[in-house]
Amino acid sequence: MALSERLKVARSSLNLTLQGVEERTGIGVSTLSEFENGKREPRLVQLKQLADVYLRPLAFFLEDGPAVPQVVLWRTKPESPRAEEVQARLVKLAEQYHHLEVLCDDSEPCDLPFHSGRAASFSYAQAEKLAHQFRQLLGLGERPGQALLRVLEEVCKVKVFHLDFEPSGSAACTLSESFGAAILLNAKNVHWRRNFDLAHEPLPPPDLEDVPIRERCCCHRSPLKRRRSLLPALPAICSCRPKSFGFPWTRHRPNTKAN
Repeated sequence: MALSERLKVARSSLNLTLQGVEERTGIGVSTLSEFENGKREPRLVQLKQLADVYLRPLAFFLEDGPAVPQVVLWRTKPESPRAEEVQARLVKLAEQYHHLEVLCDDSEPCDLPFHSGRAASFSYAQAEKLAHQFRQLLGLGERPGQALLRVLEEVCKVKVFHLDFEPSGSAACTLSESFGAAILLNAKNVHWRRNFDLAHEPLPPPDLEDVPIRERCCCHRSPLKRRRSLLPALPAICSCRPKSFGFPWTRHRPNTKAN
């Protein structure tokens, strides 16, 4: 994909107008239009300005091949263009974290295999059964909310980030072949609510780019009733999910014995 096309993709992914980009960068609308139409190329300093506004690394605009869209699933999606900006920040943070892991020679693949099936044949009873199995396999004990974040980050290698955004009762997740799995929690939420969102946040299989998905998933546990003993449940699948679904599953149990 040409540089001009990547500039347009990056701007469109944030739902920004040329006028909005001009206000943020000082680069005129006519000049931005010429960049995107391939009539001229930006200078390096201009490209850096645009990369910062679009929340993309410079390398994105210099790569060959098609620009693969990064799918982000929401519990409740914020209003546009705020949603697109938060999504881009999540992906950028995950990529930066992965680059830091590589530089420190501490990069390990995300270990969350997927269990797949059809929503029509998947019941709430099955979801609850899988939730109990998930808790046992991860060795989360009687108070899973106290250990879930640590286990997902240290054992399953899921990247978890906390940002401020509205609505406050929401969360998001994404999955990438490069940086693995990442979950976004709302920093405005109290601790028990973030644990609840973490326990119920699904991760999308990598082939969901063209699958229409409603952003709210159904959970079989109420946060108001289980504040101190949150069940790290896999999301219950209901009619709001696509016909084929996937969610994280792990085979490993952390070593809880003292050295």
